[in-house]
Amino acid sequence: MLNKVQYNWEEIKWILIPDGSLRNIHIDNTTINDWKLLIDFLDKGFVELFGKQHQINIENIDRNYIDYYLLNLENLDAETIHIRIDQVLINCHPYNETEIEFDISTKEIKSNIEFDLILKFMNIMRLKFQKPIRLTDVGEEDENLIIIHSNGKSELLSKDRNMKEFKFNQ
Repeated sequence: MLNKVQYNWEEIKWILIPDGSLRNIHIDNTTINDWKLLIDFLDKGFVELFGKQHQINIENIDRNYIDYYLLNLENLDAETIHIRIDQVLINCHPYNETEIEFDISTKEIKSNIEFDLILKFMNIMRLKFQKPIRLTDVGEEDENLIIIHSNGKSELLSKDRNMKEFKFNQ
């Protein structure tokens, strides 16, 4: 049984200790059409950079490249989509047709303000795709730190390793 709690920064900040490690946001069971939906959405003002890491090119995402890349995964080195949401940088690497994954450095999350931005981004993705959105540690994709289910129900992993329902301001 889930304990119902209000979103409380003190209760969840352990998930985002700013040690430089990455957290991943996952959208599972995706298709090429989901990627196209994502690219169309991000091109409306969220994309800061598109290109190889450390390459400074501000431009729209090349849809033809994304289509080609996702169909020829074994032959290409992925471009990075850099997404800026206020002060938080989120990276997306289109390397897998069946999953959309975003990377966030814990150094980006300094307070509940940045965390709220991440939650809002996750909720926007949930609404856009009507699929669960999960936050995990890199390499620990089977353990959800936070999940926003497709119906909007939200859960977080507490320090005692139990999932608890929470609410956040949308």
